[in-house]
Amino acid sequence: TTGRFGLGFNSVFHWTDVPSVVSSDSLVMFDPHAKYVPGATDMSRGIKIRFTNTELASQFPDQMDPYCLFGNDMKHPFNGTLFRFPFRNAATAVDSEISKKEYGTEAVLDELISNFKNVVTKTLLFL
Repeated sequence: TTGRFGLGFNSVFHWTDVPSVVSSDSLVMFDPHAKYVPGATDMSRGIKIRFTNTELASQFPDQMDPYCLFGNDMKHPFNGTLFRFPFRNAATAVDSEISKKEYGTEAVLDELISNFKNVVTKTLLFL
């Protein structure tokens, strides 16, 4: 399940404006601004793509390479779930209607990783 009202997943919008998920044969990309994902509109703020038997990975390697880990090839169904949260950087923070906080600097990333290390045992139990 997605939890109560999707609050857990919605927390990713603190870091990113375009979260995405690969599970089985689907790639789902959320775009609340309807400006980053091709075909996104005010009525449909994202896209779900069946990637099996496609050339998606070779057509968009910069976007698909992060998913080609842990045995996933973006051509066959993946036995698991992968999340991608590209951090909001200075350029995207300027236009973001969600948050102006950027996570693209090394200092901020170091702080984020340090904070995660402090709560990792509780966080992993939650996941």
